[in-house]
Amino acid sequence: MPDLVVKLLAHLNPQMAMVRLELGRTRLVDSGKARTQLGWRPRPTEETILDTATALIADDALGR
Repeated sequence: MPDLVVKLLAHLNPQMAMVRLELGRTRLVDSGKARTQLGWRPRPTEETILDTATALIADDALGR
């Protein structure tokens, strides 16, 4: 969502007001700790997208 839209909506919506405080900030985070301490491995992006599409089609979430 464009920053301008967030700023405008922040006047009407408390949740957008919270998001507005984060505009322009850069957060540097990584998954290193989860990988080393928990052995977490992310799923491949392609697999995740295909599984999501399959689930949406199976649940008829697309309304077709």
